[in-house]
Amino acid sequence: MLNRWSGFLLVLPLVLCLTTQSEARQREYAIGLGVDLISGGSRIPGRFSQTVQNGSELPFFYGVYPSLNMTGRGASSALHLSYGYGLDQIDVTPKFRSASHTVSADVSEALGATWQIRVRDSFETTSDSTTYNAFRGVATDPDGFAFLFEPVDAGITTRSNRLDLTAQHDLSSRSTLSFTGTHSFRLYGGEAGFVNGLSDQQRISTGLTFRRQSSVRRSWSLGYTLAYSAFDEYEDAGTVAGHLGTRIELARDVTFEIVAGPSFVSGRGFGKDYWGYNGSASIRKRLQYNTFTLYYAEESGNPSGLGAISDTRRAGVSLNRSGRGVNAFLDVSVFDARGRLGNPYRTRGISSSATLGYGLTDTVSMHVGVRYYRYTETTDYGFTQERAFVTFRYADPDLWTFLH
Repeated sequence: MLNRWSGFLLVLPLVLCLTTQSEARQREYAIGLGVDLISGGSRIPGRFSQTVQNGSELPFFYGVYPSLNMTGRGASSALHLSYGYGLDQIDVTPKFRSASHTVSADVSEALGATWQIRVRDSFETTSDSTTYNAFRGVATDPDGFAFLFEPVDAGITTRSNRLDLTAQHDLSSRSTLSFTGTHSFRLYGGEAGFVNGLSDQQRISTGLTFRRQSSVRRSWSLGYTLAYSAFDEYEDAGTVAGHLGTRIELARDVTFEIVAGPSFVSGRGFGKDYWGYNGSASIRKRLQYNTFTLYYAEESGNPSGLGAISDTRRAGVSLNRSGRGVNAFLDVSVFDARGRLGNPYRTRGISSSATLGYGLTDTVSMHVGVRYYRYTETTDYGFTQERAFVTFRYADPDLWTFLH
């Protein structure tokens, strides 16, 4: 099996290498601090069906979510480092408390006039990543590979990492060639062992994409991806996929993109391969702190986090609008993962959260929100989570700025 820590260890020297490229030039840095204080009512019948809920159908919960961020910007480079922590407790008997940690790094550098390189890495340890991100106002990421399943009802703390490397070369004023590499892992550890499909797993992939700007508002792309998935308790598998796509600028800062192509999945030890297809479509609007995303994607031959190889479908919509007055956040995502090549597990999930906030000062805001989270099509990990909450948020991204 591949070295499960290779992605996490590789990102450090790459970040240091890129950030020292501009060492001779002056860079501007900013250190920011954020703290979310949250409380409300929570209904989670699955995990707590054997606990005493103090006579309440909606047990009280509370949590604190501090975060620390650093950004740096030079003439041709950008850097973002962050650390987040979450402590959540539900008022049941016995008490249930969970803690989450996230560490991320994102660095980009222009190497000369025609090359740009970007390295992104995110590591987290948590028992419920989706809820942790929802409480902090972080929307589901529609781009790239992600483990869709989380064993929330089992109360297991998992460790996950995702590393993305991108190198883009400008062939001309209208054409670019992009090289990509990713490495992701999900570790359940000795806390779970090999129980009902919870097997440590990881995925590594590489790809090449050619993009051509055919007009002011339209471009097309052509490329391929090679991926290899490894499992502790299942047979490994490889995937080869091609893709052809187009991107259209519908209006200012609004883009529509559709990508599709065939894929071939080979499972070592099964003696049976199969053809599939990958496809995605999205509409996005991004303008400073205001974003809107609507997406749909189908993928063949990827790990989902449960069992081994699965064919997956996922869709979602997210909205994040912030300003001096009222702030609005919405994130709804659904997925369907069907096991293939000896994987007997199938699961469907829906995750939704919405908040409405009001700025009390330049750095303090109050938010009210609701949260709904459900897994179906699986008898081992099916559950429903419902929460209503109030959040007081302090956020100052420029608490301390300096030049170096």
